[in-house]
Amino acid sequence: MPQVQVIQPIQQQPKRLRVAAYARVSSDSTDQLNSLSVQVDYYTHLIQENPNWDFAGIYWYPKTHQWYCRHCGMWSNRIRPEELSQQLREKLFWICRHNERICSPQGASNIHSIESSRLSHEINTLLASPEPDAESIVRKILHRAELQFTCCSAGDADPATLQIKRACNELEPTDTFPLKLYAEIVSNVILYRDTHIEIKLRNGQIL
Repeated sequence: MPQVQVIQPIQQQPKRLRVAAYARVSSDSTDQLNSLSVQVDYYTHLIQENPNWDFAGIYWYPKTHQWYCRHCGMWSNRIRPEELSQQLREKLFWICRHNERICSPQGASNIHSIESSRLSHEINTLLASPEPDAESIVRKILHRAELQFTCCSAGDADPATLQIKRACNELEPTDTFPLKLYAEIVSNVILYRDTHIEIKLRNGQIL
């Protein structure tokens, strides 16, 4: 007797859509800027919360010469690239002239020293074992000696702070933007609403 095989239909997953939104206002009045902020936040959450949508971005155009911060919802004056570059240059040279202000943020510690202490504990544990692994002990002792030699003059400073100070001390006076110094010591640039800036160093300190 012939057999009938039932082939179940393949259930296809719903295709995810890439969704973007566009928002704009017609003037730079306070009410209109607040409306734009609400639009951006609303459509961002609407798209991101839909499981069948992939967020492709929010495109918005304010008729204003201000910047909008998504984090705080505030508007700030724009700053021209040449103004930002000049402020950065002045701030970097100020930091170099006053490198005594560079210090480890509160709570930071010398991670090399912590690693050295950890190795000492491991070495002592291995030495106290019934059958110590001589090769492992020697390797850890050499590693600890290397770390202690590297940071013997570090004091309370963390390695990132020491590197920043060294980069500042090695800077030679120049009329151009100190790009190498910027790359070595700067983690982030903080732009305030009145367009003045502060620099967050790679050790976490803000100057």
